[in-house]
Amino acid sequence: MPSEVTTGHGSQLWITIAGTPVRVAEVDDIPEEPNFTTTLYETSSFDTVAVKEFKKHPLKEGAEFTISGNRVLGSASQVALAAAEAAEGALPYRIVLPQGEDTYEVTGSALFYNLKYLNNANEKRRFQITMKPTSASTTAEEDETP
Repeated sequence: MPSEVTTGHGSQLWITIAGTPVRVAEVDDIPEEPNFTTTLYETSSFDTVAVKEFKKHPLKEGAEFTISGNRVLGSASQVALAAAEAAEGALPYRIVLPQGEDTYEVTGSALFYNLKYLNNANEKRRFQITMKPTSASTTAEEDETP
């Protein structure tokens, strides 16, 4: 049976700024979907034998990652990215993921920060922005009904 896996090509990032969802155009790398990590804490004592003991911390933390894309000077995307970085709190986001004929959405809220504009002489202009999820994300098939 042939694989049905596809690439991330065609994925989109939307950030809600001042109550309005804005598509960040020309994104070319969303390296991972929002996820959470946890830390361990040691529970060993003098009674522990041979191997240290650990437990998982009950609180999880959003794993930060960097989104990048083409920078178009003066574009609505550049304005949206600057507004997302300027926001002091978390903003709602939506990542659209095509899968064959279907489309899925990952939604949640995140902090957006460390916006960088790259301007190399021999390469296209690019942006990078770091995203840190602050709520559990949900993934669902996009509803195409009006």
